[in-house]
Amino acid sequence: MSIRKYVPLMAILTVVTLPAILMTIAFYITENPTLRPLGVTQEKLAVLEGQTNSIAIYVYVDWGRDRTGTATKADLHKMVSDVLVRRTDNYVFRFNDVPGDRIGVTFVVGPNRYGPYPPARILDGIIPALVALNMTLDAKI
Repeated sequence: MSIRKYVPLMAILTVVTLPAILMTIAFYITENPTLRPLGVTQEKLAVLEGQTNSIAIYVYVDWGRDRTGTATKADLHKMVSDVLVRRTDNYVFRFNDVPGDRIGVTFVVGPNRYGPYPPARILDGIIPALVALNMTLDAKI
């Protein structure tokens, strides 16, 4: 078998995949989520640009600096995200370090504000925030 008959196939594969490979490398160097279009989320764009251009649930977490518990910000983020992602992708987290040892989670949809809730009662804020998001999206159409 001659390797020459595979050269055109390898050239086509290189031309097709090279832009994706270069964009992925640029993403890892710059950490700019817009360079990775299939991996862009509202939350990552909000971190980059400061806010999103669409209607979203903003999850503001006041995290007590003097907190002694074992839960981390990542644990809280995952817990709330696991619930929200089942209903919507339009949510953005903001963590604020505050004095004290309490955690307060506030959900904001447009002018509507729900909370602050302690971690044990987060579901009390998620439900009305999702309803407000759906109503706002329905009204926008």
